[in-house]
Amino acid sequence: MDQDDPEIRGKAIAGTGLAALAGGDLGRAEDRFRIALDFALDDRGSPWMASLVHVWLGTVQLLRGDPAAAVPEIERGLHLARGRGDRLATYVALYNLSQAALALADYQLARRRVEEGIALSRETRDLANLAYFVESLAVIESKEGNHLRVASLLGAAAGLRDTVGADVYAYYLPDESLRHAAEQVAQLALGEEAYDAAVAVGRSLDPAAVPELA
Repeated sequence: MDQDDPEIRGKAIAGTGLAALAGGDLGRAEDRFRIALDFALDDRGSPWMASLVHVWLGTVQLLRGDPAAAVPEIERGLHLARGRGDRLATYVALYNLSQAALALADYQLARRRVEEGIALSRETRDLANLAYFVESLAVIESKEGNHLRVASLLGAAAGLRDTVGADVYAYYLPDESLRHAAEQVAQLALGEEAYDAAVAVGRSLDPAAVPELA
């Protein structure tokens, strides 16, 4: 590694932060991300990495159970990404902001973040990313009592993952309890047969049709 290249050093250190995040070591993750951010903000650093590191610092706060503290970090990342027209970093920020809004029970804001993320995912044809946003939309629909849409959206998200073959964004760490609760409530509301039928319809959709459903 070139010790004099802040861009390379920042990316390498951010990688160790992601590894710590995936392993649940939030203290080390935050420490590594803050060091990486210093390098990223250097005149010879990486604005792209700076935007993502802000988002990941917000993710640390989300996992600590403090979504209110997560929001300003993630919004800094979103501002940097939008300023450069960086769609990839923008939808990473939007996804994490949607998770913060869900944790804060601000479902209208969560919907706006998710809908923008779905539109960007369609533009970039990123099916793995789209699956995460569609699943988050199912959680929002559950909060509003739209159980048939919950089932269809969960089926569509599963179909997208079947197409991709894996969950490729290890740094997306949604609250799985919200997804499971939405699924269970929809099953109870619709009955097993109707729920399974709606899931099957969503799962059978062509990937290009999923954003239209959402």
